[in-house]
Amino acid sequence: MNSPSPEPMELPSGRVIRVDAKVVHVATSEGTRICTLRGHLFEAETKIKNPVSVGDVIRFAVDGERGVVEWVSPRRNRLSRRAAGRGAGVEQIIVANVDQALVVAALHKPPLRLMFVDRLLVSAEKGELPTRILINKVDLARDDLELEELEDQLAVYEAIGYRTLCTSTQTGEGLDTLREWLKDRVTVFTGQSGVGKSSLLNAIQPGLALKTGHISRWKGLERGTHTTTHVSLLPLDHGGFVVDTPGMREFAFWDLQPDEVRDFFPEMRRLAEGCHFRKCTHTHEPDCAVKVALRQGQVSHRRFDSYLRMIESLDDERH
Repeated sequence: MNSPSPEPMELPSGRVIRVDAKVVHVATSEGTRICTLRGHLFEAETKIKNPVSVGDVIRFAVDGERGVVEWVSPRRNRLSRRAAGRGAGVEQIIVANVDQALVVAALHKPPLRLMFVDRLLVSAEKGELPTRILINKVDLARDDLELEELEDQLAVYEAIGYRTLCTSTQTGEGLDTLREWLKDRVTVFTGQSGVGKSSLLNAIQPGLALKTGHISRWKGLERGTHTTTHVSLLPLDHGGFVVDTPGMREFAFWDLQPDEVRDFFPEMRRLAEGCHFRKCTHTHEPDCAVKVALRQGQVSHRRFDSYLRMIESLDDERH
């Protein structure tokens, strides 16, 4: 967010570490202070559900034991989606100003949804967030063949620049590497409900004692239950901070046009210069470098199908 007013340097500053319904918790040099929000913040950002988010650097006026947020620093990056429910139709910022996003999925319980992973990757690319992929609950693999198939699927992401990791809180697999990924960085964990984000953080640092849930069955489908109900910035003993976010069952893009999706698929972005048409959609145009690479096996058919479905869903939303 670009504030319309200059930064009030005379006011104390801090970083938002938690957002509740009507107040925010701000880490300052003198400890944590609870702050309310000035009305002008909502007026200035009418298309944003939450004008202040976790990770924001703010300045506040002192009002007794509490503070009042007066100014929000421009964000260097953000992870956001289109708000649902009563705030539908505006942007909901999940977190801002982080060093990396970690997209978490599960091999089973709930089932692995790589197209959901792709949607989160596109949103992170759009928000200029460096991103890595983590597949949890690999101890639930049915056999070695399923693990080999997973390895092949993750190799596709590795080839286009995404680091990947398999983990299990039951066996401890991958947890040491995860600690290294998190060390001295501010990391947001995001993903589908029930994939084990809170369980992973508890395994990394048991003292966090985050609430964990179970997998429910609804109409024969396995669905994760929501256990994290608000976004919080949590310190790690070995250095760094993590942001645990509420799980999602669906993810709606904010302010993304169908003809922009191609820009957030790294493998297509690199090939696009070879297309005959500058604004090639890689769907029907002749002399398309992406379609050539697809036929030659240099672009994943599953990823390309994911790309087409995103375009289709965005087209449907516009009509």
